[in-house]
Amino acid sequence: FYWDDDLFGYMRAPSKKAAAVEKRSADASRASETPTTDTVTRVSPFRVSTLVSIAPVNLTEDFGTMSRHEGDPVPHEHQFYRTTLKGLFSLDLGACGTFSYRRKTGYRNLDDERIEQAKREGLEHRDEEKSYRLAAAERIQRISTLFDGLAQLEGGAKQALHYTDVAPAVTIMAVTKGGNHIFGHVIGATGRGLPEIKIDALQEALTVFKDEILSDVYVGWVKGYLDDERSKLEAFAQTVEGSCVRISHPREAFRAVAEALRKEENLSWLD
Repeated sequence: FYWDDDLFGYMRAPSKKAAAVEKRSADASRASETPTTDTVTRVSPFRVSTLVSIAPVNLTEDFGTMSRHEGDPVPHEHQFYRTTLKGLFSLDLGACGTFSYRRKTGYRNLDDERIEQAKREGLEHRDEEKSYRLAAAERIQRISTLFDGLAQLEGGAKQALHYTDVAPAVTIMAVTKGGNHIFGHVIGATGRGLPEIKIDALQEALTVFKDEILSDVYVGWVKGYLDDERSKLEAFAQTVEGSCVRISHPREAFRAVAEALRKEENLSWLD
């Protein structure tokens, strides 16, 4: 019932061959490991799509060599490009802190050993769903901490050579009844390949899914990034249709979602 296993899923399928069992038994570092009596798998409640460019780009090829003290230099290639990447992410709030024991791949979260552990730790047993659930306070703490962590997103590969800001410049979030990404078409590209916010698409999403949207719409938008497009969103937020839109910096938007999740009146979002 570790936090990372809960939010990001897991799979554990130890070999049942005698040699493999003997090797695990002889490994002193695994002495405190929880025994596994059956294959356990868990679908990740937190899901992230591939980041894709909003428009075609031209690649710039750069060739170099990696030289060692001995031997021939090894040629390599870098491909540089400048674009706006768009991706989707979702978090299944109902699945967070809920561990099922159905005999189905992805939903066999608990084997017999872990079912007994769930009973000892006092998790709520949901017989019809064949699952055990953590207390609401624990679930909220885990979910809100994840959003607090997303607010600190940074890093990236090869920073010494290609220092790049990887924190999101624009985020759009809301709590909904379903798992569809209702804002997937709100950000697009103009005919010149430049990013634009499609207010009509946003307005349509808010209208069509109004009965499924449970929270405000939290938009994080860095000032200085496409300010003309941000002003279009700010104008829409002043209308009746856009009154649920809350605009701030992406870090503040993530934290606002986390804070909303902590409110007692929003406990129903976890069902």
